[in-house]
Amino acid sequence: MYLMNRSLKWLVPFGPVIESTTTEQAFLTEHPWVLFESGRFNKVPLISGFTQDEGILLFAAGVMSKNDILARMNQHWNAVAPTLFYYDTWNITSAEKDTISNKIRKFYFGDKPIGGTTRQNLTNLYSDRLFVQGIFDTVELHSNFAPVYPYVMSFKGGKSSVGSHYQIPVSTHGDDSQYLFNFQEFPFGTEQFKFSSNLISLWTSFAATGKPVGDTPTLDSWEIATVGKANGKWFDLNFETKTLSNYLEERRQFWKDLGVKKFEAY
Repeated sequence: MYLMNRSLKWLVPFGPVIESTTTEQAFLTEHPWVLFESGRFNKVPLISGFTQDEGILLFAAGVMSKNDILARMNQHWNAVAPTLFYYDTWNITSAEKDTISNKIRKFYFGDKPIGGTTRQNLTNLYSDRLFVQGIFDTVELHSNFAPVYPYVMSFKGGKSSVGSHYQIPVSTHGDDSQYLFNFQEFPFGTEQFKFSSNLISLWTSFAATGKPVGDTPTLDSWEIATVGKANGKWFDLNFETKTLSNYLEERRQFWKDLGVKKFEAY
């Protein structure tokens, strides 16, 4: 438990706080969720998305690489899950926490143990709780007021901080940066070079015009999100792109039905 706590607490040692309106030069005086719902924010076009395996880099890979942590997770799931997925400080009973923990384990793992054969399940769980859930909520709310271009990056052609170490193809947190910035040189004409060129075109055209347009015909059809519906249309950023309808609908609905609080730093 100590190792699990340490693996998480260092990530957000200082979080944003709501400041008093009487404070000089106060920046954030209401909860961001309240501001979003009421439309009191800068209503500009937005690109928002995530990589396909967001949760593996800082979380799932660490669990999978430590046999003692993996054993504790399997044997004492109801004790560790509230800490790992941020509902341990809520004002709810232990029985209510157990109910949430049991539902999460059943949905993502069924009756299987957490381990090598369920690595992707664990990655999906960390991705959904710590990244995807909040991004879906943001897309849903922002689309009520301004255009949103949602995406998932599934391209696995370059180097990955996790994939290269574990010898598995993944697209995880931060892997998209190598295609936008000069981290490494991709040989001219390779899939990595072409993907990088297209991605840069999308991002720079969006910065200039508010609409992402790539440098190949297949990248010109990025549609805005359906107003008020986060899982309507998502753009799959890969070497060959496509539009995903009702993307991750089952996983999205699970978290909505679970009734957990919006993810907050504390």
